[in-house]
Amino acid sequence: MNWRAILVEDEERGMRALELKLQEHCPEVEIIDKCWTAEEAIRSIDQMNPDIVFLDVRLDQKTGFDVLLPLQSIRFEVIFVSGYEEYAIHAFREGALDYILKPIAVNELKAAVRKASDKLANRANLSRIAVPISSGIKIIQVDDILYCQAQDNFTRIFLASASKTVMTPRVLRDIGSRLPPRKFIRIHRKHIVNLCHVSEFHRTAGGAVIMSNGEELSVSQPRKEELLERLSGPLDFC
Repeated sequence: MNWRAILVEDEERGMRALELKLQEHCPEVEIIDKCWTAEEAIRSIDQMNPDIVFLDVRLDQKTGFDVLLPLQSIRFEVIFVSGYEEYAIHAFREGALDYILKPIAVNELKAAVRKASDKLANRANLSRIAVPISSGIKIIQVDDILYCQAQDNFTRIFLASASKTVMTPRVLRDIGSRLPPRKFIRIHRKHIVNLCHVSEFHRTAGGAVIMSNGEELSVSQPRKEELLERLSGPLDFC
C-alpha cells in the first residue's frame, strides 16, 4: 500500500536530500507536495489530507510545532527531520512518530517509514473505537459511523443504526485522528464524514454531500477538490 506524504523543509539542499532518499529507498511513500514555510504546510496539510508529514523543526522564523498547532485535525503520522537534537523530547510530546537527525541515515529513514506504515495499516483496518461519554465509555463500530460533528468542545457522532447519536467530550480533531483515514474525510471545520455513507455530491450552494440517512452537509471550498478526488477513485474499502 502506498502512503501519501508532504515534505516540509525550508532549505533546498535538505528538501532534495529527503526527496531523493525517499524515492530511492522508500517506494511506498508517494510525495504529494513540498512546502517551504509553515504557512504553506498548514494549507497543504489541511487541503490534501496526507498520511505522513516529514517536518523540519526550524522553518525560517517559525518551527514545525507552529505547523501542527492550528490544524483542525491531525490524522497523519509526523516524522521530524532536523539538524537539532535538543528538540526531540518536545517533538515526541507533540505526538511525533519518530525524530531523524540530519544528515539523514537511510536505515533510520526506512525504519521510521516502516513504523508509520504499520500504524497506518492498523488504523485502516480498525473496526471499533472506544470514546468517553457521560456515563463511562462507548464502543462504536467504525462502519456504523455516518459522520462526526463538532459542537464546541464536544463531538456528536451520528450512527447509521437506528439513527442514534453519541456525544463525547472530545474535540473533533481528537476523534478524527483515531478514524481510518482511507474511509473518513473532513469536509468542513464542523464535519468529518464516512465516505462509505456518502450517497450524492451536489455542486449547488458551494457544494454539499447527501449522506445515506438523507442528511445534507455543506462542503467548504478548500476541501471540495480532495473530496471529489476521493469520491472519483475506488471505494473498495466500503
